[in-house]
Formats: sequence, structure tokens, C-alpha cells
Amino acid sequence: MDAMASRRDRGFSLVELMVVIVILGILGTTVTIAFFPQIFKAKRQKAIETILTLDHAIQLYAADKHGTLPRALEELTETSEVSRHPYLDADGVPADPWGGQFDYEPPSSPNGEDYDILCLGADGAPGGDGQGEDIRLSDVRNRH
Repeated sequence: MDAMASRRDRGFSLVELMVVIVILGILGTTVTIAFFPQIFKAKRQKAIETILTLDHAIQLYAADKHGTLPRALEELTETSEVSRHPYLDADGVPADPWGGQFDYEPPSSPNGEDYDILCLGADGAPGGDGQGEDIRLSDVRNRH
């Protein structure tokens, strides 16, 4: 009995600790593999929602300005003569989910509707695929 009691008092063996560490590593890897793609999907969805919000603000701006569209997104943070409130929050033009700025391509003519809003994705560079894929208002409109 004394031998069994002394073995119990010694604690875990190195092999037992290594098995636990390996199991925790496998669980951590599995959770990480499942979790990180969801983060990207959430950021992409947030970028799409912000692009649609910016588009809505541009439409309100154009309605107040008799069809004239802004030359830059910063104009959406200015107060309106009609509503006396800015079209976007006073905090300014929101950043994209990756910390970059949305690019606004103004219309080619003052009253044209051929403007576009662009998010450069995770890589912050034009073009790309996967997480670096650009997100454009024109593409979002075509999908919805």
C-alpha cells in the first residue's frame, strides 16, 4: 500500500503531460482553422455594409443637391442646407474593416451616376483574390 500511496503523491508523469499538451494543441489548431475564415467573412460583410451605407449617403446628398453627386466622400460629412445634418456621422468617413480607406471614384460627369466605391480588401492593394480581393459597389449592386 505504501508504494501505491507514494506513486499517487508524485503527480503526473512526463508522458501524461505530453499527451495533454498534444491534445490541447490539436484542439487549438482545430478551433483556429474554423475560426479565422469566419473573421474574414465578417470583415468582408462589414465592408459591404459600409459601402452600401456610403452609397445611401451619396443618394441623399444627390437628392438634396438636385442630382449633383459629391466629388469626394469627405463632402458627405458636411452639413446640408436641407437637413442641417451631415450625411455621415461627424466622425468622418469610416475606414474599411482592415484599417484602410474606401476609394471613391466620382462620376465622369457632374450629374452622372457612374460613380463607384472601392474597398481594397485585406492586402490594401488593387486587385487580388481571396482575402485581398477588392470589393466594389458595382459588384455589390449586381449581386443584390
